[in-house]
This record gives sequence, structure tokens and C-alpha cells, in this order.
Amino acid sequence: MTETAVPGYTAQDCNLTLAEALDEFYQHNPDAIRQTGDGVRDAFFRSHDTVHVVFGCDTTIHDEVLADMWTIFGSDLGFHSYLDYLDPLKDDLQNIIDDIGYSRFFWQSVNAIPDALRVIYRAWRMRQKWRWRDHRDFVNLPLSQLRDQLNIRVIG
Repeated sequence: MTETAVPGYTAQDCNLTLAEALDEFYQHNPDAIRQTGDGVRDAFFRSHDTVHVVFGCDTTIHDEVLADMWTIFGSDLGFHSYLDYLDPLKDDLQNIIDDIGYSRFFWQSVNAIPDALRVIYRAWRMRQKWRWRDHRDFVNLPLSQLRDQLNIRVIG
């Protein structure tokens, strides 16, 4: 994350709407580009950024691991479809890892394992899976209400 202030969308009881929280996400992450196209890359990053917001994850390596776990276990995308998305994005992902450094990426990912296990448990307890592709019905819903409705408990 580029700013030191903790984004409001990471709080369990955040009353920003999903649309407002996405705006906050992009304000806190000016390097993230709001994807508006129809291609696979745009669709992936648009949905991935939304997962960050819905599940209260920032953009540290730790929370990137958690966002991936929420995607696999807490959304209707699932593991195999997630891998299908990643294949055409391998150059983008390689550039991200190159920027971070392999050692830092590895150790911070390992340190996220206890919270990743919490994500799997909390995803199992959700009332329904988050809709990875089509979440337009939720954009005007406050995050606190959305999280209550799906029984999402952010890791914080």
C-alpha cells in the first residue's frame, strides 16, 4: 500500500458502499489501474480488486495471499477457474514478483499461511459464495450489510 492510513474498507463494519469502497481502494493504490475493458486481463483485475474490497484486504503481500485464498474458497470462481485466469496473466504476475523480489515474496507468503488457513475456515462458514464475475447487484450495498448477508468475517 502506498499510504500509511488504513483504508476504511478493511474494517469489518465499514459503511461505505461497495462502489465507494472500490473508489477508496483505487485512491489508496494509485498504481492499480481501474480496469474497464472486456478482455481476460481486465476482467481478472476488476474482479480481483473487488475481492480485496469485499474481504477487507489491502495490497501487502500478506493480504494478496489472503485475497487469493478468498477468491479460491470464498467465491464461485474456484481453484481450477482461478488457474485458468492466471495462465494468460503470467507475464504480469512475473513482473510483480520481480519488483518485489523472490525472497521477500516467498517469506511474506509463508508468513501469511496462518491467516490463509483462517480464510479457508471463514470461507467455509459463508452463507453463499461471493460472485466473482457478476456483482453489479451489490455495488450500492454498504460493505457491512454485504458482509453480514454473506457471513464474511475479514481477517484483521
